[in-house]
Formats: sequence, C-alpha cells, structure tokens
Amino acid sequence: MILLDENIIGDEREKLKKWKRSIRHIGFDISPKALQDFEIIPFLLRLKQPTFLTRDSDFYKRHLCHNRYCLVWLVVTAIQVAEYARRFLQHKEFGTNTMRLGKAVHVSVSGIAYWNAKSSLKHFARWRRGRKAEWFSFSEGKCR
Repeated sequence: MILLDENIIGDEREKLKKWKRSIRHIGFDISPKALQDFEIIPFLLRLKQPTFLTRDSDFYKRHLCHNRYCLVWLVVTAIQVAEYARRFLQHKEFGTNTMRLGKAVHVSVSGIAYWNAKSSLKHFARWRRGRKAEWFSFSEGKCR
C-alpha cells in the first residue's frame, strides 16, 4: 500500500491514483481525520507493508527505520510530488514492497539517499540515466 501524508495536495494524489490503484491518503480515504505526526508510526505498524510518502522532514531519521514499513521524504515542490514518487516507486532498487521495507528514504531532484534498518551506513543513489543506476555507500563521510 502506498500511503500519502495529508501534506500532499489532492491534485498530486489524483495523478498517482491514475497510475497506481493502491494509493491511500491520510485524512481522505484511510483515516476519518488527519493524524498527528506522533500517531503516524503506530498507524503504519497496523497496516500491511505500507510505503509512507510525505513532505515532512521529521520522518527521515535512521531510528525510525522498521522492517514493516518504508518512510519516504519527498524534497520536491508540491506539484512535483507525483512525478518523483512515481520515479522512486519505479526505481530498479525500490520497485517492490520487499525492496522498500525497512528504509527511511530522502527523495530529491538530485537523487535518493536512505537509511536501512539492517545497516548503519547511509546509502545514496542517482536517478537512472538509461538502464543503469549508480550506487554509493558511505559511513561517516568515508567511501567504503
């Protein structure tokens, strides 16, 4: 399930729904009311393998990684959310629930960074050019 935070505008939700049916939006079609930030993580744990898309930086923290959900912080303009959400969800390394679970992800125009519940390394990816993605892993600023 792809779950949108209430801070994502309705037009972007509609664009995503045309592409992928399993889109739900907090405060619109999955919860009768908007949830406070502190209520989101317990709510995600009650759902089946959700990928939570938000424009709120509070959800890009390593300690929030959990194997039962994925957190995606979209650092793009309000009208670019659907475009970059779709690019992320179609990315070679994030294309399935299994690939996304356990990650806190930062998506921006320049690329993808993420924390993984199974590793202390912060990982980086560039948007694909053609067929290949370029991958890098860093720990404390040193290439490994």
